[in-house]
Amino acid sequence: MSYNDDLIIYKKIETLLDTIYPRIVKFPNYEKFRLAEYITLNIFELMKCVSLANSVKSKRLSYLQEADGYFQLLRSQIKFAKRRKYISKGFYDHIDERMTEISKMLKGYIMATVKK
Repeated sequence: MSYNDDLIIYKKIETLLDTIYPRIVKFPNYEKFRLAEYITLNIFELMKCVSLANSVKSKRLSYLQEADGYFQLLRSQIKFAKRRKYISKGFYDHIDERMTEISKMLKGYIMATVKK
């Protein structure tokens, strides 16, 4: 078991990836190597930043702020995929619920770090 397995936010991001990935691989071929790849890479960058924030306490705030940037970009990409009708409104609503939960957790993690 890795150290990140104890982080609830990390688990939720992994679950988000597991939920989104089967849909983005079905994007049109011309988007698989653009939008689908960017979405996947942003989720992995988000996971990396959360992991680093958990491990490197001296740079925690910096990593969390970077994670928030990747998260906001991911949110925009998912909205764009919905507007292009690569994902359904129902699926978007489901993902948006999970993303809102992750966003709240990330903001809480940032606030707890700032208060220290």
